[in-house]
This record gives sequence, C-alpha cells and structure tokens, in this order.
Amino acid sequence: MNSVHEWKIPKKSYLEGLRLSQKNAERLFSKANELFNKKQILAAFLIGLAAYEEVGKALLILKYWDDESISKNQWDKWFKDHKKKLITATERMVIAFKKLHAEIDGIEVSACELDKKDTDMIHNLIIMRTGCLYVDYNNDSQRFIEPELDEKTLFEYAKIVILTCTDYRNTLNQEISNKNIVLE
Repeated sequence: MNSVHEWKIPKKSYLEGLRLSQKNAERLFSKANELFNKKQILAAFLIGLAAYEEVGKALLILKYWDDESISKNQWDKWFKDHKKKLITATERMVIAFKKLHAEIDGIEVSACELDKKDTDMIHNLIIMRTGCLYVDYNNDSQRFIEPELDEKTLFEYAKIVILTCTDYRNTLNQEISNKNIVLE
C-alpha cells in the first residue's frame, strides 16, 4: 500500500483537470439555463447543482493542488462527495459575491464571511437536491417518503442556481487564470 506522500496527482495534470471541470460546468450550466427557459424547473435545478459540483471539484483542485499531505483516498473521497463539492463551490461564490459588493460599497473586504443566512441557503440547496431526487426514510414518521416538489420553493432555488452561473464562471475563470501562472 502506498504511503500518503507516494501518490500525488502530477502537477501537469492539475491544469487539465481544471479545464475539464470548467468545460463540464459550462456545459451543464448551459443545459440548466436552457431547461429553465423551457420551464423545466426540476431538471434545470438538478443539472445546475451538478454544474456547481464541477465547480466545487475545480476549486478543491485549486485549493489543494500543492498539498503533499492529501492522499489518493482523500482525493477520491472528495471527488465523490456531492455535499463537499456543493459546499466548496457555494461558499466560495458567496464570499466572492460579497467581496465584489463590499468593494463597490467601500466596506472592509476582509470582513466578508459567511453569515447564518448564507449557511442556511447552502444547507437548503443540499436538502432540496436530496429531497427532489430520492425516496428517503423519515425517522419521525417511521416510513418512507416520496421526493417532495414544492414548486414555488423549487422555482426560487432554481432561479438562484441559474442567476449565479455568471458569478461562478467569473470566480472559477479568475482562480484558474491565477493558477496557470503558478503551474506554467
């Protein structure tokens, strides 16, 4: 069995991984937007969240590409963890959005952090993703429940997903641009 330090994604592969994640996120965001415009809200929401996951994957690569303590098993776990990728992407986008508006409004940029409203929104996105997709067991009622489709709430969250596509693109493109300099 390899030790933690024996396995590492080759540095030249990071740029490829970033570009492929970005390309896939763009494809998924485009499809989500198309479906949203056709009023296929559930499909738009779920595909938009899949795009968020691709952004989260790219951001994880960007954050940890030079961390020698990350093992192959850790990378595999992160790349398969829907919640980890969604949280990574959403937190980064919310902070970038706040920093942009703080600069415009003349507020101290270092004060931009996630607040309870932000973490609640991220938590709700994750719950809605699961709640819209899967039959699940409810411990309180002690029975299986069908996926819930609250159309009004779903529409609002789908709108958030679609409208934030540009913010994700800008944030990810800037992060990739910054890392290109380091990786070349």
